[in-house]
Amino acid sequence: MKTVAVVPIKALLQAKSRLSSKLTPAERAELARDMLAHVLDAIERSGVIAGVAVITPRPQEIHLPPGVTTLLQTENGLNSLLEQGRDWATKQGAGALLLAFADLPLLLPADIQGILRLGKPAHSVVLAPDRHDQGTNLMLLHPPTLIPFSFGPNSYDAHRTAALKANAHLEVYRAPGTSLDIDTPDDLARLEQARLAAAG
Repeated sequence: MKTVAVVPIKALLQAKSRLSSKLTPAERAELARDMLAHVLDAIERSGVIAGVAVITPRPQEIHLPPGVTTLLQTENGLNSLLEQGRDWATKQGAGALLLAFADLPLLLPADIQGILRLGKPAHSVVLAPDRHDQGTNLMLLHPPTLIPFSFGPNSYDAHRTAALKANAHLEVYRAPGTSLDIDTPDDLARLEQARLAAAG
């Protein structure tokens, strides 16, 4: 199955506003840039993704690795802009679409491989929820048009409901690399703890 990945990212100076009590705008922009680079590296090193596109409203702010496609965001709202990614995936002739957010600093190539293994059966949806079981940090759709996007509050439950309604084969993938997304100071503290534990 040919699988492509789409990664959305905000304008860097607008990224991670909930960290404003801990980080300056420049520091938040640098954090967002570093996490994006990490996610793209994990996807590339997984060896199972045929193409990657990053959707952004300000392509000039980011420097992407060779082979990564830039999609200029033309729609407002996360679900609407992700339809741009779905359209791109369809035009690539992809049999499956992986959506991955750009704020997963512990994401591993093995996580990408594991999600694709779970989503190998036709008519599959694989969800990787956040650590609160509320948001959806990664989602694999096989085929790309299988269910509508329902990102926002409680998107994990919304996507599970949509998958069941579509009679899809539903799988859930859980791992430290997929569950920790960085939005709040508490998330930053957990990231530091994880890095200290890995170093020790």
